[in-house]
Amino acid sequence: MDTMSKINSYIKIYSHICQEKGISYEYFGPFHRGMILTKKNGLPAFIYKSATSLNNHSSRIISHSKVFTVKFLRQAGIPTSEQYRVKTLEGLQEVFAQVKDIVVKPADSKGGNGVTMLPSNEELQLAFEFAKKYSNTIIVERYIPGENYRFLVLDDKVLSIVHRDPPFIIGDGVSTIRSLVEDKNLIEQQKGVPSIKFSAETLRVLKHQNITPKTVPTTGQKVFVRLTGNLSKGATARDITDLVPEKHKKVAIAGAKALGLRFAGVDIICQDIYSDSTQSYIIEINATPGLKMHYFEEIGQKRNVAEAIIDAIYTS
Repeated sequence: MDTMSKINSYIKIYSHICQEKGISYEYFGPFHRGMILTKKNGLPAFIYKSATSLNNHSSRIISHSKVFTVKFLRQAGIPTSEQYRVKTLEGLQEVFAQVKDIVVKPADSKGGNGVTMLPSNEELQLAFEFAKKYSNTIIVERYIPGENYRFLVLDDKVLSIVHRDPPFIIGDGVSTIRSLVEDKNLIEQQKGVPSIKFSAETLRVLKHQNITPKTVPTTGQKVFVRLTGNLSKGATARDITDLVPEKHKKVAIAGAKALGLRFAGVDIICQDIYSDSTQSYIIEINATPGLKMHYFEEIGQKRNVAEAIIDAIYTS
């Protein structure tokens, strides 16, 4: 495979925009994982994979820590989940006894790695050990019911809002869950979308539904195989930007500003995002948000968010 065919997907998108706008740039790093573009004032600006020069280093560090993120959000009066730090399994068990419906996470990972949603008492040790693989600091959050959304924020504007549906399959009355997942993976791989994997977390989620990979769902039955809405784990995306009231967009913008970020992917949980009478909660903020979900939506308008990002970098 030649070098150009292995170019980083984000850099492909950004370089294409630069070509269209006549902005000079050059690649750097192995397999063109980075690029240097010339800004309007003649100075260079660096982009490395999903990281841009729009955010300062301190704000990126804050957003990388789920503990710091929640602290800054709470100081700014922005709704977020209750959070507890635990160092031992016993500490996790104490929080569970008080809260019951919880999410166990490593403090500084991304992409849904190490996350266990709604573990039972018997699953706490596995949840603790799973999170421990990714961080020495384990956090526990009170589970907030609702749907998962990614707000892509640039300065005072929301460029895109994507509803992220956890990985699922639809039964046909004949095929097993494993077979349906394999068929779906073949289709999604053609779009460049990550496959659904039968991990320990997948098996746990199925077990909670009293089914296994060998179960044959009935025709039309929707079966979730994970509970997190990360596209890297096989979730699906659909654009709903034009349907969301300004109230929720303002929460996302305020969240990014609370961390000092110009550009951010703000993850929000809300029970009814289409109503301005419901409350939205920020659960995470990503200073280096991926762009794929905004170009591979299964439903809704695909938005050329990279153009606005390049414009902001070029003129800053």
